[in-house]
Amino acid sequence: MDVSDLREMGLDWAVATVDPTVEIYQVWEDQINVIDPNDPRHFIEFSPTTNREQGYAIIEREGITTGPHTTSPYVAHYGPSVSPGSIKYIGATPLEAGLRCYVAKMVGKEISLHVALLPSVMYNDCTDNN
Repeated sequence: MDVSDLREMGLDWAVATVDPTVEIYQVWEDQINVIDPNDPRHFIEFSPTTNREQGYAIIEREGITTGPHTTSPYVAHYGPSVSPGSIKYIGATPLEAGLRCYVAKMVGKEISLHVALLPSVMYNDCTDNN
């Protein structure tokens, strides 16, 4: 699946699987739980697309910048914007754009996604990544 098509829980799952600091505990229909990094005896809900604290911690740690875009609500990029190796993604929110950029930075433009998450990941509004 193209990273630009990821949204909501599908994007949360992709971030959890590519982030080496996250250890997945369980995946439910509507929730992803990960081992609490502050107390490994417990788990916490992982939803960086809606949890600003989780999402922006990843975006800032990775040096990804987000901002308004001319043809879509938000854009995120990693690396110098004029560099041929820079990564750029758009999204409906800064978190969505930034986390798509993070997933692409880690695994490239395509990712294999768990079949159970497919209905929640299609995104039709922001598919232009140029």
